[in-house]
Amino acid sequence: ASSLANPIRLAQAESTQFESERNAAAMAKFTVEEATAWVAIQQLINEWGRELDVNNGLNIGALVTEDCDYTVRGVARGKRSEVEAFYKGRLSEFEGDPPIQRHVQTNLVVTFTSADEAAIAFTLVYFTTAIVAAGASEADPCAVADVKMTCRRCDDGHWRIAMFDSVQSLVRKFG
Repeated sequence: ASSLANPIRLAQAESTQFESERNAAAMAKFTVEEATAWVAIQQLINEWGRELDVNNGLNIGALVTEDCDYTVRGVARGKRSEVEAFYKGRLSEFEGDPPIQRHVQTNLVVTFTSADEAAIAFTLVYFTTAIVAAGASEADPCAVADVKMTCRRCDDGHWRIAMFDSVQSLVRKFG
């Protein structure tokens, strides 16, 4: 008897074929140009996280558009100069050295809305030594946020952040 005559094997074969077809339909497909842009956008987002981690955002202006819509701490900032002023002012909140922080990005999704613009979504896990005073370990995540960005290829060919916003889906409570 053929293995396909066995109803269990037939169901398994049909299930495997269905799963393969479903997974192929769900897979992201990019043109060569989009794939190249995807790499540049991922690098931009990595540079953004590193800028916040290493320089506390003091050089963020190079990564955002002049007319960016950048919401941080619930306040929208509509120009590059306003975003730069926020990060410079943030440093004055700390006595001595600012806490160490790390922005870890995961689950990056890029959807091209045009050849020169993309909608971005990712999960951000935020760590900071500022929570040590509250009795937590610096290895404990402080927050998890759902981030949305729009990235735009500018006239100089570089991709920059045109819009940033996030919603903290998980926030560690202390005390």
